[in-house]
Amino acid sequence: MAKKQLVLFFLAFIFLQSSWAYFFMSQKFAEVREECLSENSMTMDELHEGWKMENLPESHLCFLKCLLEKREVIDENGVPQKEKIDEILTVKQLSDEKREEISTCITNVEKIENCETMSEIMRCFPKKRRD
Repeated sequence: MAKKQLVLFFLAFIFLQSSWAYFFMSQKFAEVREECLSENSMTMDELHEGWKMENLPESHLCFLKCLLEKREVIDENGVPQKEKIDEILTVKQLSDEKREEISTCITNVEKIENCETMSEIMRCFPKKRRD
């Protein structure tokens, strides 16, 4: 059942552009995901339910911040790392123009200071993420 929930989670998740899927589905991610769930006192069921909401709850933004910090997509000062972002955004489904648009949008976020600031990164992705 946990694998099914994980698959549903990833299908609903904004970062499920193929490269983001690879990034999040790696073995290292599974370990980090569990750490971030624990640190944010969340279950997979709660995580999955939150993706259906129009606006992500703060707990989900904190979960995402934790993931990006632990995967070093944002550094210890909260600054998005362009090279890590570009590495993750290498997908065939994204045009070069769309890839650059997302990358630029994320790197224009100067600093992720707290969980709420994660919503700025979320705006860089298409709204259809939870459809």
